[in-house]
Amino acid sequence: MSCITRCIGLSVAVAFSAVAFAQGTYPSKPVRIVIGFAAGGNPDVTARLVGQKLSEQWGQQVVVENRTGSNGNIAAEQVARSAPDGYTLLCSDTTTFSINPHLYSKLSFDPVPRFHAAGADGGAADVRGGESLAADYFDPRTD
Repeated sequence: MSCITRCIGLSVAVAFSAVAFAQGTYPSKPVRIVIGFAAGGNPDVTARLVGQKLSEQWGQQVVVENRTGSNGNIAAEQVARSAPDGYTLLCSDTTTFSINPHLYSKLSFDPVPRFHAAGADGGAADVRGGESLAADYFDPRTD
């Protein structure tokens, strides 16, 4: 998946989470984006670029943290243990929610009730003619 697709997806995810908190002034404190991928990779670079732009737009700090290991479970666990207030976001792939619960016999969190999708970074990749096409966008306003 391209860096641009991830960037757009993360922007959409954060933008829609901001709409959900429109009652007050969101964000009123720093926002954390936790990534289950290594520093320097495409998801990390994308999250940092998006975080920088959001920080400029919101006038509030956006911190990107890398928590690698256990196929994304360490990052997901950290976010699951945080307050459900929209100030800690998870940048993850579908493996964390679709495969890991079946792959690992003991997870320290239950991904189904603890997480709510705010957006997608392009959804499933469909390979045709050597090109990766983004599909199945999640729209939190209608889903």
